[in-house]
Amino acid sequence: PNVGDGRPFALACGFPNERAMRAGERLGVYQRGEDTLRWSRPARPWSQQPGPSRPWQRLLWRAREVHAQSADDLRWVDPLFAAMRAALPDTLLLERGADYWDWRFRQHPQVQYRFLQLRRLGRLVAGGVLRQREEEGVLELVDAVFEDHRAFHGLVKAAEHRAWAAGLPRFLVWGTGRVVADLPAGETVREGSVAWPDRQFNASLVPQVSGRFWAMGGDTDFR
Repeated sequence: PNVGDGRPFALACGFPNERAMRAGERLGVYQRGEDTLRWSRPARPWSQQPGPSRPWQRLLWRAREVHAQSADDLRWVDPLFAAMRAALPDTLLLERGADYWDWRFRQHPQVQYRFLQLRRLGRLVAGGVLRQREEEGVLELVDAVFEDHRAFHGLVKAAEHRAWAAGLPRFLVWGTGRVVADLPAGETVREGSVAWPDRQFNASLVPQVSGRFWAMGGDTDFR
């Protein structure tokens, strides 16, 4: 095995379904971590969502979709990810940045992802990746970078507004409990668990990060 203290990889994780999780536990490969959750609610316009009630307060925020032809067109992601790391101390975050978003989303051979920017008073404060799931009638916020919690909340509202404007019945976020705890009221369904290396691999980082994992759909290879 290549995972564990003194090995090439200090830590690894996966997002198996419940059946695969149980099989991994029986084989002594996985130990169970935090739950993965599917959060959703009926899509509403920004004006009907909780938050600033006065029209001029809502006008402070501006969201727009942006197109990218290469990783260079996504360089704005890098400073937001740096700010996000500072805003989420004592949290495990996987890679987010221009090169990753270009490889994971822009170059995807089958799925057309969309990039959303959010500005407050003209300053870029958050960005997200959207995926429209026609078969489910939902728009999913797949990944996010942001400078603070307020910017993340604004990004969620802007993405939900996009779902409503597209005529989609629901808005969706998939993630760990740390993500879902920062979302507004909605319907939450448990989908599985994070799989960490079993104790036999002596990966001492597992107890340090378990329960502190901030992961969204973009951190997986199946959303």
